[in-house]
Amino acid sequence: GSWAVVTGGSSGIGKAMAENLALQGFNICIIAYEGAEFLEGVATELKGKASSAGHKIETKCISADMAKLTTIAAYKELSAQISDLDIGVLILCAGIPVIGPFIDIEEKLVGDAVTV
Repeated sequence: GSWAVVTGGSSGIGKAMAENLALQGFNICIIAYEGAEFLEGVATELKGKASSAGHKIETKCISADMAKLTTIAAYKELSAQISDLDIGVLILCAGIPVIGPFIDIEEKLVGDAVTV
């Protein structure tokens, strides 16, 4: 497929993976918790990098908090947003940094990190 879907593709390792795939000519779908305006900025950056490598790519941005996808219905809703893409690569890089002694971390944060 011509599309790569990258969760957590707006920053960190996920963004680096999206950049690498864009440089190879893959169209990129970013799924991340940031708002649409931020994600569109990342998409524009990816298009520019791909263009400099001789590729014209398409991008799609989906704002979704993976920690809140806790039901089959929520996953089906997300799946419907990418069902028209010819997906060849799926990168799961969404994550929540949990820093500090485990005993001091809020229970909700641990739960969200495990869910993601």
